[in-house]
This record gives sequence, C-alpha cells and structure tokens, in this order.
Amino acid sequence: MKRGLPGKGRDFEAGFTLLEILVAFSILAITLGILLQIFSKGIHLASTGEQYSRALLLAESMLDTVGRTEEIEVGESAGEIDDFYEWSIAVRLYEDEDLDAEVVSPPFSLYRVQVSVRFENRAVVLETLRFGPRV
Repeated sequence: MKRGLPGKGRDFEAGFTLLEILVAFSILAITLGILLQIFSKGIHLASTGEQYSRALLLAESMLDTVGRTEEIEVGESAGEIDDFYEWSIAVRLYEDEDLDAEVVSPPFSLYRVQVSVRFENRAVVLETLRFGPRV
C-alpha cells in the first residue's frame, strides 16, 4: 500500500524499519532471559524445600526412636541415608548447675539428645531432653 506524506512529494510503504525490529527483538530476548532465570530459581528453591522437608522428617523420626525403641546410651552414632543425607545422633548426660544432686535424687537421669541431618551445604539439627535409667 502506498500513501503519500502530507506536504511531501514522495511515496512510502507503511511498516516497521529494521531498527525497530532489532529493538523489539532485543527487548524480547532480555525479557525472556529474565523470565527463564526466575523460573529456574523457583524450581531450584522448590527442590531445596523438598530436600529440607525430608531432612526434617528424618531428624524427627530419629529423635523419636531414642529412648523409645532403642535404649538411651551416652555416645554418638552416625550414618548415611540414600547416599545423600548424612545423619548423626549424640547422647550426653544432662548436667544442670542449679540442680543439687544431694537434695534432689530422682530415680532417673536426664539426657540431652541431639540429632543432625546434613545434605549439600545445609543441616537440620534437633535437640531435646529425655529421661533414662539412672547413671
């Protein structure tokens, strides 16, 4: 389609110039690159959240077994799960400076139990106190 410019004696074709097309493609490329990074980061964070949730579930399960399904013994143990998670359990006798052993002599001992589950560069650490046989 040819139209004449008002006040000009020549004809031109309506459309986009090469420069306008290059600018539009550049803006599109930058926008798509940013969107790709956002989606990629979102997928990575979702994966990390899933790994963290599983590590927390494993730590809670291990913490529940100490003193219930297995006897409380002072010491440490460690291992691996699925070649991805490394776990450790540390059981120590709880000592409270405020508790006078001569005045209060309970028929049990108090133990500090710490469970750690590590993956990649992260760790989930849970700690609690448990009653056990007197030492």
